[in-house]
Amino acid sequence: MRKIVLKLFFILSSLTLLIFCNLLYQVKVQTPTCVFQCTKQEYMKEPSITHYTKTGAIKYRIHASYWTYLPKQEHSLLTQLKMQIFKENGSIWYMQSETGIAYQATLNRQISQLDLNRKVHIYRKKTYKFIPVLMKSEHLKYFPEKDFIETVRFVEIQKPGINITGIGLKGNLKNCLELFSKVRTHYETTSS
Repeated sequence: MRKIVLKLFFILSSLTLLIFCNLLYQVKVQTPTCVFQCTKQEYMKEPSITHYTKTGAIKYRIHASYWTYLPKQEHSLLTQLKMQIFKENGSIWYMQSETGIAYQATLNRQISQLDLNRKVHIYRKKTYKFIPVLMKSEHLKYFPEKDFIETVRFVEIQKPGINITGIGLKGNLKNCLELFSKVRTHYETTSS
């Protein structure tokens, strides 16, 4: 009887050891190897980042569904980007796009340039003080420190009673926008 128990114990121990070794081998085989030089990436899901002025007022707030920082390239890749820009005059501008690239030396540094791509919308809502404005393009660059925007692509600007289209744009979100070429303006008359 004792010999049977020892044989059974030996068989079970050997079987357990084989299963354990097999699992280790599978984990080792399934571990991916880098064909290209791997760089450490940092990523966030659903981050909201707020940047303040020197006086403590909110300058802008960025939200993305996914934010991946690539240290070697010194930029971040963003998806479903939404941004609010708070102006000194009290207006709030909204920017959104399907994807974006935020240029920054490190993750905790200020963004020097933001490239918005695919279905870019920039708008200001109507308030008692401001008229609504909507700009659409497929690509736009925003420089937060200079408060400057530019694109070389087709742009559509809509305001109440006016629709302007053109190729290329530069300017700021205060009061100065310049379209480069093929500018067309369509005025809508309102019936009184």
